[in-house]
Amino acid sequence: MANIATIAAAFTTTGADAVYGTDLVYSVQDVAATFDNPNDATLAILNGAGTATMVDTVAQIFAGTLTTAERNVADVIVASDSVANLGALTAGQMAEIDRLTITDTNLDMTGATAIAVNALSAQK
Repeated sequence: MANIATIAAAFTTTGADAVYGTDLVYSVQDVAATFDNPNDATLAILNGAGTATMVDTVAQIFAGTLTTAERNVADVIVASDSVANLGALTAGQMAEIDRLTITDTNLDMTGATAIAVNALSAQK
């Protein structure tokens, strides 16, 4: 966030150091905590982004302190977690998630694991 604020402060459209065009276009990807009760400067950066993406675990995205309105600041929400945690999402939570990333390593794609992964895939 600090880098974006620095760039925005240095961005000018007049004078010898003018930047061509009049728009500062950027995207932001950060963890859920950044969206949790952000200060005014951070909120302005998040709202000004072409795309603001939240990427975190299920527990962090749906932490008690992170409200639906704060999650709505994110244009894209990616839940990056284990098959078990992703599979435990409620229908309402799943509706708020745009993409799923399975973080388990060396998955045995037989039996129950395959069924769980296929069920998640069908939802997103």
